[in-house]
Amino acid sequence: MIIKNPAKEDLEEVNTMIRDMHLEISKLIGKILNEEDLRDEEIDETEFSNVLIAEFDGRIAGYISFSKEPEKDKWYGKHLYVYELYTRPEFRKKGIASALLDEVIKKAEEQNLAMKLDTFYVNERTMNLVKKKGFKQFQIYFIKEK
Repeated sequence: MIIKNPAKEDLEEVNTMIRDMHLEISKLIGKILNEEDLRDEEIDETEFSNVLIAEFDGRIAGYISFSKEPEKDKWYGKHLYVYELYTRPEFRKKGIASALLDEVIKKAEEQNLAMKLDTFYVNERTMNLVKKKGFKQFQIYFIKEK
């Protein structure tokens, strides 16, 4: 497995994974995303410095995106924020998400920063992974729909 920043030629495949991840999550939580919603989530080359991809058997198997600069708030202090973590279904259970997260944990530790991420309560795989990595549940959001 190789963890690296994406190259220009990886852009389309990374954006395909971003779309796939959002569609998968939308099904889990029962929300419909339209084409505009999905397009809004896509990235361009200027965002590659805060994205890592995992190559497995010569294919892009997953990605993680995180804050380029440390964020700061009164609850968490200075921290790196993980925006998205995704592994393609055919590559799951191979340690890819764990390896991607480990790389960002390393970056945070090198800068003496905490880390923050959130996930949907129905995303048990991610919740189990981050607990194994030492993350603790801190906050719960509630939403009242219209």
